[in-house]
Amino acid sequence: FPATQSGSSDVNTLDDYEEVTWTPSVGGSATYTAQGGAYTKIGRMVHISCTLVINVIGTGSTTTISGLPFTAGNRATAAVYYTALSSSVTTMIGFIDSSTTTIALRSSAAAATAVALTAVIDSGTTIYLSATYNV
Repeated sequence: FPATQSGSSDVNTLDDYEEVTWTPSVGGSATYTAQGGAYTKIGRMVHISCTLVINVIGTGSTTTISGLPFTAGNRATAAVYYTALSSSVTTMIGFIDSSTTTIALRSSAAAATAVALTAVIDSGTTIYLSATYNV
């Protein structure tokens, strides 16, 4: 590590590292029992994790988590743990599309069906997720 963060032409110098918190959100008038996230950025790679426990969904999104700390440079997927969804789900995955700061939750209601963007977040929903993407 250099003494101060600065761009370096030496490929063996790690000069871009940070560990910080971020605030995930479903937007609108949603309220939360728990809402928080953390990320580690190393160069162009960002690893995020977050917890959302929705108290009241209100006008919040039922499909999307927003507020990623950096705009994605590539498409990535997020591992998701969930409880108390608004519909019966057998599989859920989070998609981060390039040039966005959001995670779209795609799910399927039966093991044999394809995943789709379906309204699943509701009052009482708990979501824990983690992902790694490039900026």
